[in-house]
Amino acid sequence: MSFLAEKYYFGIGTRVDYAKAIYWSKKGADANITYCHYLYGHMLYYGTSKQIDKNLGLMHLRIAAETGHQHAMLLTARILINTSGKKESIEEGVAFLIKLASQGSADAQFDLGYQYSLGKNVQVDYKKSMRWYKKASEQCHVGALYNLASMYHCGNAIKQDIDKAIELYELAGQNGMDLACRTLKDVYSEGSLVPKDLSLAAYWEKEASRIKREAEVKKPPSLENIFPKLSTGVSNSRRQRLAEKRSLSRKGSEMLEHIDIGEN
Repeated sequence: MSFLAEKYYFGIGTRVDYAKAIYWSKKGADANITYCHYLYGHMLYYGTSKQIDKNLGLMHLRIAAETGHQHAMLLTARILINTSGKKESIEEGVAFLIKLASQGSADAQFDLGYQYSLGKNVQVDYKKSMRWYKKASEQCHVGALYNLASMYHCGNAIKQDIDKAIELYELAGQNGMDLACRTLKDVYSEGSLVPKDLSLAAYWEKEASRIKREAEVKKPPSLENIFPKLSTGVSNSRRQRLAEKRSLSRKGSEMLEHIDIGEN
């Protein structure tokens, strides 16, 4: 049933048919198949099949999350934290994030860092924010890299460290974040925090444009594009290539250092 639901949802070997996808995912959910709970809940919550029932959708997502389905845990946590407005629901969502982050999900680690830095749904705790941002940064999560860089850049709750901020901005840019590239362009063109370098400013502006162009290229539907992506980190060879690229982009700079993920 899960195979048929996925087949019609993504059009694998046939045309996309959301009506059949929701039929088979419901059949699977009725049989208590975890993945079908997730797919059925996702379609109901977001109205993919033109059937919208957020309460029922969340119920099925929660069932999948409680069995340990990682995509369901992440999505359920985000829904509970950002849309419920209820203390008990927010606490449940944070609990899902902590469990998932402890399993190594960079996205959950980033979400926790974000929540603790803003204090929007939890009490502000910069120590916890830094801890989770650093863990996600270790896996090259671009959002965590950028936000952590901003904290070092502005001296927000920590001692200002421009070199560390540049290092993290560059790693975020090298991993495809155009905002990080634009920030580096501004830093090097202004020259207020680092020596002015128009060649580096031009380089990062060009990189930002390239990344934006590539992002605008339409990609075919895939599980990764439609559902929340769970980051898996980068290999040692990938880290080495990024470090080598960074050394070429900064005159006289040292090779990229390992990002400390210990407690602050």
